[in-house]
Amino acid sequence: MFWLAAGGLILGAAVDRFNIPMPFGLILILGWPVLALLWIIEPDLGDHTEGAALIRLGGLIVGGIIVYVRLDQEQDNGQNAPVTVLWAAATLAGMAAIYGLPKSAEIAAATAAAILGYLLWNIPVNRFPMGHAAILPAGTVILTLSAALLVVRPGADLALLCLVALFFANRIADTLFKGHRRMTALTVTVGALPAVATALAVAWLLR
Repeated sequence: MFWLAAGGLILGAAVDRFNIPMPFGLILILGWPVLALLWIIEPDLGDHTEGAALIRLGGLIVGGIIVYVRLDQEQDNGQNAPVTVLWAAATLAGMAAIYGLPKSAEIAAATAAAILGYLLWNIPVNRFPMGHAAILPAGTVILTLSAALLVVRPGADLALLCLVALFFANRIADTLFKGHRRMTALTVTVGALPAVATALAVAWLLR
């Protein structure tokens, strides 16, 4: 995971520093989750290429692309991107703890703590917008932990599907409270809904 996060940091910093134009920047951003997932899952694939495994891999790739695209879209929209990452990391920490994966829970909690520190540093003025140098490594950690949960606990599909909905919290908030000025606060509040749904899904799966 360290090397994947470091690779995401280097790639993101390059996109930010050199202002790589689209569609080349978009190709890099979308290609990274695919490469990261293949690197993570490839040792476990082996000869297990049955339909269910391929569907899970495809779902992870689609989910990873959604994560990166949504964070990229929100990087200049106040604190929405870091708030979303904070919710996702905290939710994954809870999932890992419930599933009995302490190391994964610690990594997710550390990511959430780092993002919380970043948010506190940027309040009340957004001094340092969340660029690709932060989006790609943070997204990589989320993606890696999600893949680990899915490999260890195949029944985590439903919970992770709820987690993906979290990345649309600001869109939901914008629809429910159109024209409201405090969109970041609303994103924090609405982000609780998919986080709670994820926790309920995990509890239901462990019945």
